[in-house]
Amino acid sequence: MLKNEKLQDKWSVSHLSLDSFKQKKWKEVTLTEKAVHHLAIILKLVSIILILYVFMCALNLMARVFKLIGGRDIGTAINGSFLIRNPIPAAIVGIISTLILQSNSTLMSVVVGMIAGNLITVHNAIPIMMGSEMGSSIMNALISLTQSHSSHHFRRAFAVATMNDMFNVCCVFTTLPLEVAFGVIEKTSYALTAPLDGHPLTEGETLHVLTDPLVNLVLQVDNDAIEKNKTQETLVLRCLDASYKPVMFCRHRHIFAYSTWCDTSIAVVLLTGSIWCLIFCLIATDKLMESLLGGRVAIVARKLIKRDWTGYAVMSLSCIMVMLIQSSSLIQSGLNPLVSLGGFTLDRMYPVVVGANIGTTSTGIIAALSADPKKLQVSLQFALSQTIFNVLGFFLFYVIPITRRIPIFLAQKFSHLTENVSFSLP
Repeated sequence: MLKNEKLQDKWSVSHLSLDSFKQKKWKEVTLTEKAVHHLAIILKLVSIILILYVFMCALNLMARVFKLIGGRDIGTAINGSFLIRNPIPAAIVGIISTLILQSNSTLMSVVVGMIAGNLITVHNAIPIMMGSEMGSSIMNALISLTQSHSSHHFRRAFAVATMNDMFNVCCVFTTLPLEVAFGVIEKTSYALTAPLDGHPLTEGETLHVLTDPLVNLVLQVDNDAIEKNKTQETLVLRCLDASYKPVMFCRHRHIFAYSTWCDTSIAVVLLTGSIWCLIFCLIATDKLMESLLGGRVAIVARKLIKRDWTGYAVMSLSCIMVMLIQSSSLIQSGLNPLVSLGGFTLDRMYPVVVGANIGTTSTGIIAALSADPKKLQVSLQFALSQTIFNVLGFFLFYVIPITRRIPIFLAQKFSHLTENVSFSLP
């Protein structure tokens, strides 16, 4: 009994004051401050809508670039690469790519564009998705370093940071062999999107109707030549003849219509720009939502999570909040200090992590909806594959009481290794 109490005290703190999260009461705010506050909210909401539009345009442009690359020998080389066709190296590619981009959502958006551009298949992309899930939670571990001034606080902060890692590792080690052997995720996702196979939607039924007017000003490609595998010098629609002289009365209006660059150079420039644009949009949306909601997200989440609700209710709440603000890091990173200070236990934080992982897959679905209508089925299939992966993890490592303790136990044991580490950040 004493041993259990000692263990519980080690992972939770009672009678803790969290007054630092209190904000100024609304009735104490002046009329001018209220007007400025409402104006700021309107501007932030408009900015978020514009950023989401730019995000969808960047995805559309990226799909065209990948389609341009796929129409060349580069596409065949990538699709036939050992790193892509073998599931283990593909998962490692997903881990490394996520660590470099520091964003699982960015990588998923890039992969959706590659699938829409016929650069890789859904079958080869699923292991990359699994690897990206393992590499997506490194930021929480870095945030836990801010609690390194106290060994007890750091132990709890590092435990909740690695709990997401442990959950993803357990999911990958369980589902990857099943996927390689039976194709569970691929077959399930195809069954859900099968009605779209062979029955592509029209342009007006997808987000292309919103993004094409802007993207057409940047790049236009010869879709007929790509689909029919025609061998020609350029796949970019240009206003130049065979000797690269301007053509009179050309109907193509885009930045590269009169460019003499080769297709590869154009693809590299636009791919680099679109990836940076995706990163900017995701970061800007995260920051705007954080400034819009501020500490209120953590306050509301803390109050709701500490209520006498079931873990399933907490998980649903976490999933919905992440889908709304499009950032699991804002929820998890905001609650990480509360766990380190003993605001609530790891057991209470675990359903938040599981729900956030499911909610963050909505970004991939949005990316799929902005893909070419002819490629909507495969793009949406891959996006749903990420959702199915996290739902399988939910059933395997949350619904079953015995396996539910595994990620928490591994996170606690792993954090114990750091308890005696003595260092602090400036």
